Parts: sequence; structure tokens; C-alpha cells
Amino acid sequence: MTLYERVGGEAEVAALIDELYVRALADPLFTPFFEKIDLQRLKSHQFAFTSQGLGGPHPYSWPLLMQAHAGLRIERRHFDGFVAHLRSALGEIGAPAEIMTNVTPLSGLIVNQKS
Repeated sequence: MTLYERVGGEAEVAALIDELYVRALADPLFTPFFEKIDLQRLKSHQFAFTSQGLGGPHPYSWPLLMQAHAGLRIERRHFDGFVAHLRSALGEIGAPAEIMTNVTPLSGLIVNQKS
């Protein structure tokens, strides 16, 4: 059984993404990142990326993580804060914590500024 299936499939991954962005949008640390962003498009990309990463059927075919985040000036504190919101959202929907082992190594592809 894949992590995607263990999470609960499409509906639960969508709920996870919704919960994640409720938290991130309420956090002043991330306000500058969301000012001029098409949130529905971003959530769609995040859903596909997360689904694929969990072994689900939704392929992610948009820019590589490094390219997608290149112009955003992301520091380690931003990455860590977003991961904390993800961890909280996972807890909210009762998803397995082992998902985090797939996330934390991504910092090297996303963080592009020194603190």
C-alpha cells in the first residue's frame, strides 16, 4: 500500500493541501510570498507534487523545485516554518508522520538564500 493510499487518497491529499495553506496564509512569515500569486494554481501544483511524492496517480509535470522557487528568496527559516505547518496539517487529518521523511531532504532544492 502506498503512502497515498494510507493517507486516504485524493480527498485526503486535497484536505491536507487545504489545511497546509490555511496555516501558511495566516502566518506573517509567508505574506510576501503569497501577495501576487494565483493561489488556486499553486494549490493545484502542490496537490500534484504531493500526490506523486506519496505514490499517487496524479503526475507532477511543472517546473523542477529549484526552478519553481528560484526567484522567491527562501531562507531556511521559511522552509522550516512551512514544514512545521505541513506537520501540523498532517496531524489534523491523521496522516502518517513518515511523510515528513520525504519532505525534509527537499530543503537543498528550495532554500536559496542565507539567513
